[in-house]
Amino acid sequence: MPSKNFENRQWFYVKRPAARVGPEHYELRETTLNGELSANEVIVRARYISVDPYMRIQQHERNTYDVPHPLGIVQRAGTVGQVMASASERFREGDWVLGYNGWQLFDKCHANDLQKLDPDAAPVSTALGVLGMPGRTAWFGLMEAGRPGIGRSRCCRFLGRAIRQARRLPRGWDCRWRRQMPLSDRYARAGWCGRLPCVFRHANFGRGFGQ
Repeated sequence: MPSKNFENRQWFYVKRPAARVGPEHYELRETTLNGELSANEVIVRARYISVDPYMRIQQHERNTYDVPHPLGIVQRAGTVGQVMASASERFREGDWVLGYNGWQLFDKCHANDLQKLDPDAAPVSTALGVLGMPGRTAWFGLMEAGRPGIGRSRCCRFLGRAIRQARRLPRGWDCRWRRQMPLSDRYARAGWCGRLPCVFRHANFGRGFGQ
């Protein structure tokens, strides 16, 4: 039986921003993904794609905590998706998976690059939020680095969903929270991402940008 090809849509990072990120820094390309699979390869369709603050840091020309994001490749990002085809014993069609497949509708990757998710244990989108990297960052940042205590205040640039979950501290600590930027401002700045036909979900806030 011949393999099925997939009509893909991908956001390529093509220009480094000097200030606010906009559509001029990306290029939306439509390509065809060959459905032929080698041993242990998997094709994943993205259902949720993260838009994280660390991405803006990686867009600097200089090294930060990581090397700069290369130009001319698909924007890197965490994704939650479903398996469309598999040549691995570990995954079958329809499985929910977590990966680092970037801003694209379909991706072909090795099975070792994916983590299977259980949709009965928690909403799969939480793998990009409170049960994923942002949640761990929020929890350890607040509890280990911030060390909240009675009568102390904590100021966050924005209180995303993961941080709001992590800040549910014992009432006896009586911690006060301050937010600097309204959530609506951050969503308004990324509305152009919605042209990729899957839900863009900020990994902290857990809210879709578009279909």
